[in-house]
Amino acid sequence: MSENDRKNLHYDFVLCAEPGCPNLALTGRAVCWKHLKEKDLYRKEILEMAKAGESFKDYVLEDVDFSGMNLSGADLAGAVLNRANLEGADLSGAGMIRASLAGANLKGANLANADLELAVLGLADLSGACFQGAILERSNLVGVTAIEADFRDASMYYSRPGNAEFSRADLTGAEITRAIFRKANLADANLAGCRGNANFENANLSGAKR
Repeated sequence: MSENDRKNLHYDFVLCAEPGCPNLALTGRAVCWKHLKEKDLYRKEILEMAKAGESFKDYVLEDVDFSGMNLSGADLAGAVLNRANLEGADLSGAGMIRASLAGANLKGANLANADLELAVLGLADLSGACFQGAILERSNLVGVTAIEADFRDASMYYSRPGNAEFSRADLTGAEITRAIFRKANLADANLAGCRGNANFENANLSGAKR
């Protein structure tokens, strides 16, 4: 996230207290994930908060390792999760409106029925992840890798999955009105029953089922 992007958000960020470190400090800590010594404790605290139903709205959680964690139904609206490791995590039903997950690892994660409206997932790895029934309206999916990902019945209205890798992805029944798949690779993807008209300019649709 650029400095201008940070300034445009409605809340203030705090830089890591480690001298010379350009990363953001984690919410509840004075340092970033890289310089945090008690990583296991921090993960435990987050997990306990999630179990208690506490909100993570606008939390800064960049680079944090949440792999395999159960964060189903969590309120992560506006949370900053850039480059976070969420591989295999359960985020089903999570509220992630305007969350930033740029460059995050979401391989094999479960985001079924999650609300990711206006979320930023640019360059994230979504390979094998489940977004079935998820809301991805107006989300930034530019450059994501979503090989064999499940987007069945997802709402992708006006989303921007340009230059993205969607080979063998399943978009059966997805709402794709005004979605911009410009230059995306949808080779062997399943687009059967997709609703609405999307922009497939210069996209690779070889072998795609429509």
